[in-house]
Amino acid sequence: MTSKQKFIKVVEEMLKEYSEPVEEEVYEFLEKLKISEVKASLPITKNGIPVLRFLQDNPDGLFSANSIGEQIGISSRSVSGTMRKLVSDGLVEKRGANPISYIITEVGKEFDLDNIENL
Repeated sequence: MTSKQKFIKVVEEMLKEYSEPVEEEVYEFLEKLKISEVKASLPITKNGIPVLRFLQDNPDGLFSANSIGEQIGISSRSVSGTMRKLVSDGLVEKRGANPISYIITEVGKEFDLDNIENL
């Protein structure tokens, strides 16, 4: 975990416990920090692009690695490896245990894949 990721995590925890109203600009700035941290961790993996694109196209869904793989034509084993990176980058969140399911985060929804695909 980078220093910036640690900082973001601490600030998020503090905001959860803060009793006073916080201006929306504070939350917007925190989201921009998260996005900049994700962009700094590039390159996204080859399989990460179609997996994240699928999740961006289905932002309200909760998916297993197997179901994602079936939808985009990648083995579930490859999707599982890809998901570990996407989770560590903050683009996807892991949910449940049996089977493990994934949902896209707000950072993942806003991640600009168009510029990545053209690299």
